[in-house]
Amino acid sequence: MKSVRTGSLAALILGTALIAGLSCQPRTQEPSSLADWLAVAAGHEQAKRYNDAFIAYKQALALNAQSYEALYGLAESCWRLADPESGLEWIRQALELKPGDAQAQGLRGRLRMSSGRLAEGISDMEQALARDADQVDTQLALVQAYEFRKQPAQALARAALAVQRFPQHAEAHHLYGRLLSQARQLPEAEQHFREALKLDPAMAIAKLSLAALLVDQHKDLEGARRLAQEAAAKGDDLGTAAGVAAWALFLQGSKKEALSELTKVATDHPRNLAVLVMLKRAAVELDESDLASRVDKVIRELTAPPRQP
Repeated sequence: MKSVRTGSLAALILGTALIAGLSCQPRTQEPSSLADWLAVAAGHEQAKRYNDAFIAYKQALALNAQSYEALYGLAESCWRLADPESGLEWIRQALELKPGDAQAQGLRGRLRMSSGRLAEGISDMEQALARDADQVDTQLALVQAYEFRKQPAQALARAALAVQRFPQHAEAHHLYGRLLSQARQLPEAEQHFREALKLDPAMAIAKLSLAALLVDQHKDLEGARRLAQEAAAKGDDLGTAAGVAAWALFLQGSKKEALSELTKVATDHPRNLAVLVMLKRAAVELDESDLASRVDKVIRELTAPPRQP
């Protein structure tokens, strides 16, 4: 948040008035009942504060150890926090209270999948969705499970169903677009990436995916660079977005400037194979043979099969 300069008398008066006004507000009552804590937890979930949600669900469970909602919420929080083993224990208890509940079975499938029990996870998710298809997280997790099983046709079909059932869900459109892109159905992929961004304009991964798709087709390179830069500004820890932005610049003709950008990205992210490949191509085209040779050596090291003990 930008600070207000104290030299502005109007701003100073306004700030004083705000403080005075806030001091007159009634104090918020601390949650005390099961319903209160469940509402607090739901608010944290909505804001994606999953650790805080977990704590609130624990407070709810302390008031009623037989609360299905609290147990389910704890399991869901564990899934969000990448702790599937703990989540499986909470969902086991929830299912004891509601045996055969489709939502709980779907969550158990997601947790099993996350813990590496892929076959059991797929079985749970398929059974749960057959009884209650309105579980968007389980629908999308099942798509990813088919990907992990290297079943692209099943993943694509399930992703198409998810988009049909949840047309206002940005992540569903992005996931479907990514699978369409892998299947080289590029116009359809672009349509779903753009729909994802229409639904969630701040979705960094959708910006990166659309930028990469445009660059791949040498299409709207200026727009692609802008999208990739916006994605990078959101905190691209791997450097891929910055690499795509630089490659779009290279294709636009600003090759030396792009080479400089790619070199910096590769230095900051020396194990990003996609960036290294772009850097090597740029170096070869600009006749930077020493740089191309050094980058090629790194690429070969990264892609070499593991040594046998």
